[in-house]
Amino acid sequence: MMEEDDNLIAMKGVWKKYGKLEVLREFNLMASKGQKLVILGPSGSGKSTVLRILMTLEGIDSGEVKIDGESLWTMNQNGIEAAADDAHLHRIRAKVGMVFQGFNLFPHMNALRNITEAMIHVLGVPKSEARERAMALLDEVGLAGRAEAYPWQLSGGQRQRVAIARALALRPKIMLFDEITSALDPELVGEVLNVLRKLARETDITMLIVTHHMSFAKEIADRVVFMDHGEILEDGRPEDVMKNPAHERTRKFLGTVLENV
Repeated sequence: MMEEDDNLIAMKGVWKKYGKLEVLREFNLMASKGQKLVILGPSGSGKSTVLRILMTLEGIDSGEVKIDGESLWTMNQNGIEAAADDAHLHRIRAKVGMVFQGFNLFPHMNALRNITEAMIHVLGVPKSEARERAMALLDEVGLAGRAEAYPWQLSGGQRQRVAIARALALRPKIMLFDEITSALDPELVGEVLNVLRKLARETDITMLIVTHHMSFAKEIADRVVFMDHGEILEDGRPEDVMKNPAHERTRKFLGTVLENV
């Protein structure tokens, strides 16, 4: 059994409600350094909420969340546990990068500047160094020739690859991907998934991926969890969860997906 301190991500007993709707219920999730974890589940199961909490875009009602051994929402202040201040949240958040469904690029900035802005203003990287790293990242995602293009001049797949490069620019320990191909035309999905395959292969970044692409999940994941109604029903190797799930709810979900598992 993995000790808690060995985990880069540790969510313990987390409850999250929107009004009377319980989105996460006594939720527990651990992920170790370098792990590639795919989260499956039907719409409304709480998958995106998990990622948004880790990115500090959502708070929690109770429980504990730790990133790299440090509490996300609380801090030690003169020996007393206190609510995390902005400086603490900023420091922890810097360890986590997230790529959204809708790209979230700045429309008035070209691809290069979309990537360099955070490096310059968040990390304090000199402009020349930021530009050099941004160009290297664009090359990594196959877009070295599109550095001067604005988001409206790029395809959906290209915009998503710029968004991935932007998240990587801050050198996060953890990368979160929330259904990042759901807004793309089918013919553009492959180019984005190929970037994720390369990241999984060549880096030790911990990756949490919410996706509905079952064959991709089976290929890329070290571990798969299946969520339903704010709880994890399955947690194991891709071949076990997808081929021999323990719960009828999981079997029903897998039976509805279009791809062959």
